[in-house]
Amino acid sequence: MPTALISELILKAECTYTVSHTEKTVTIPAETKLADVKANILNEKYTVLTNDGKEADNNSATGTGMKIQILGKDNKVLNEYRIIVLYDADGNGMIQATDARLALRASVSLENLTDVYFTAADINNSGNLEASDARSILRKSVGLE
Repeated sequence: MPTALISELILKAECTYTVSHTEKTVTIPAETKLADVKANILNEKYTVLTNDGKEADNNSATGTGMKIQILGKDNKVLNEYRIIVLYDADGNGMIQATDARLALRASVSLENLTDVYFTAADINNSGNLEASDARSILRKSVGLE
């Protein structure tokens, strides 16, 4: 009898990432190296894609919007999870003042952050982008949080 293919993302038990199977996201802490992300995935076959759809190598910065694809036979995509890196509102994998600026502009409707980018910038988990979120991102970018 053939073994069943597992299409859900499976992480090591001690891993602190948050996976939402309903929203198909995985939330990881800021400044996590891609090699560390890959080391926590237990699925037999998977790939990690950059924001532009290319396969990410271990030296890539892990950024909001990247995708983890769970693969089956013949490398068929069985499932896909979007990565959320807390504080990384622009998806470049670095926590910078530009992320704070983007969150601040979104808090006053000058920018539109959606989906995983909104979640990455909503530091206080209020469901709204506020100046306090931008402040937290700015503090993180200079090492104060």
